[in-house]
Amino acid sequence: MEGGDRAAETAHAAGVWTYSAYILGMNTAFGLLTLLACGLIALYWGARVTLQFVLYDRSVRVRPLFRVAEALYVSAFAYLAVVYSMVAVLT
Repeated sequence: MEGGDRAAETAHAAGVWTYSAYILGMNTAFGLLTLLACGLIALYWGARVTLQFVLYDRSVRVRPLFRVAEALYVSAFAYLAVVYSMVAVLT
């Protein structure tokens, strides 16, 4: 009977190690996926801010409200680029 208990303990230990390896692998994969996603989003918002100043025609803005609106949304885009860059670098 003692041999059967030892075999059950061995099987249980193998199951625990297998499950632990599975969880470690999934956590690592999700961490890398998060890092890549944040890097891609940071690249997107950084490119969006750059293109705002390089490609868009600035003569279209005629009213002060447009200047305020542009300053607000460009600030928001820059904020998103910085935040996602920090998350990608610090993760």
